[in-house]
Amino acid sequence: MAFFLDSCVIIGYCDKRDKHYHDCQDFFRKYPIGKYEHFTSPIIERNLRTWRRRRAQDGIEDEVIELIMSCIKMLLRKIIKRDYQGPMGIVQYRYLVDSFTPIVGGNETDAFFIVDAICWNIFENISAPTFVTSDYKDIINMKERIIEEAKLYLPKYEDKITLQIKSIKECNA
Repeated sequence: MAFFLDSCVIIGYCDKRDKHYHDCQDFFRKYPIGKYEHFTSPIIERNLRTWRRRRAQDGIEDEVIELIMSCIKMLLRKIIKRDYQGPMGIVQYRYLVDSFTPIVGGNETDAFFIVDAICWNIFENISAPTFVTSDYKDIINMKERIIEEAKLYLPKYEDKITLQIKSIKECNA
């Protein structure tokens, strides 16, 4: 079993004010790094830097942001990073992002995350690949459609698409 982590899981683990903080803490206790493989992508890493800028604009104290970012950086050092724009091919990768954007509520960032998770599933030899998120509105509520569309858009890889999309709570159950 291996996990592809949405940025909200990483933030939720590090930010005690996050509503998913306890669930994310429980997740990493149940599936510790080192015993289980945890993956992410450069796009998710960039999203975490954007989170930092947004929190500063929200007026959160610099010291608090720095503590959270230290935790995030420490966690990212332990997580395996994979970039799939090359193996998939930039044109097909962009096509997939554009195709998934309306499915995930028009959120292009979430579409990038989903495409990276699907590519991770296709190109890594992992049993029970699981994309973990706390995004119910755009991702969890659309998980069946996301998988159906992935198989439709990528018929050559249909048999390899075994990705499960789970909420952080589902993983902890």
